[in-house]
Amino acid sequence: KYSLKEGSKYEYFAIQEAFKQIMTFLKKGKSRIEDMVNILLLQGFREDARKLLCAQQELVSLVNASIETIWPAPKSDVVGEEEEEGPGEVEPVSYPPGFVLAKWSLQQFVGS
Repeated sequence: KYSLKEGSKYEYFAIQEAFKQIMTFLKKGKSRIEDMVNILLLQGFREDARKLLCAQQELVSLVNASIETIWPAPKSDVVGEEEEEGPGEVEPVSYPPGFVLAKWSLQQFVGS
């Protein structure tokens, strides 16, 4: 849709949209990771399950920490306070996904 090329007119918007796709992909892949962890635990590979969860937690932490960088809080609630675009030009608006990725722990899979 929008060009991710550095310096393009809507580069920042394209970055936001691409990041949103990454978050959605990770959220949809959650059940696959849960299945892999369960299979590893059933087969006695507790350490491999722990490593998989650690990698997942690192990725989720990185993504969640990046949300505020990608979608900074507005400087003002007043509409039209910022510099206006030329006649007929409207800057596209991107909002962060309505979810935050959750971390898991091995205890969720093995009880306590």
